[in-house]
Amino acid sequence: MTGSSEARGKQLNSTYNGDVGSFSVIRNSEGKYAFRNGDNEWRNAGYRYRTCR
Repeated sequence: MTGSSEARGKQLNSTYNGDVGSFSVIRNSEGKYAFRNGDNEWRNAGYRYRTCR
């Protein structure tokens, strides 16, 4: 994981680099995380989501 931080109130851009692929995750200034879905659009992450669609 690159770009990680614990600073509050700031946007954070992180990238996970795995053996097979990588993906980007952002945390906005409100502390909400988002990732790109299958349509390449940003989607908020949450515990109640079970799909990227």
